[in-house]
Amino acid sequence: NEVDVLVFVVDSADRLRLPWARQELHKLLDKDPDLPVVVVANKQMLK
Repeated sequence: NEVDVLVFVVDSADRLRLPWARQELHKLLDKDPDLPVVVVANKQMLK
């Protein structure tokens, strides 16, 4: 399987899971460091 780009969406309102999301993103990038990535942080307007 070939991937052209990774779109990684995180829930920016869920601060407890952000470290986990970061760790998972790093795992993916360790497997393919040249993979283009778009990181989307949703729920930016929520407090």
